[in-house]
Amino acid sequence: MSSMSERTELRGQCATPVVQALDALAMTLGLDRTAYVNQVLEAHVKAELHKASLLARALRGNPLLSDAVGGTDQ
Repeated sequence: MSSMSERTELRGQCATPVVQALDALAMTLGLDRTAYVNQVLEAHVKAELHKASLLARALRGNPLLSDAVGGTDQ
C-alpha cells in the first residue's frame, strides 16, 4: 500500500472556467492550484470512503449488499 507522501502525476483536460474558478479559490487560501486540487480530491475521497464504510456496516448480512458487490447467493 502506498503512503500519502508518495506522489503520482495526475493530468487531464478541464474546462477553462472551472480552472479559473479553481485558481481563484486556491488564491483565497494562499495555495497554488495543485495544492488546492489535492486538498479537494483528498476530502472527496475520504467522504466517499466514509459513506462506503457506513453502508457496509449498516447492511452487513443484507443480501442486497452481497448482490451489489458481486457476491453469490448461498
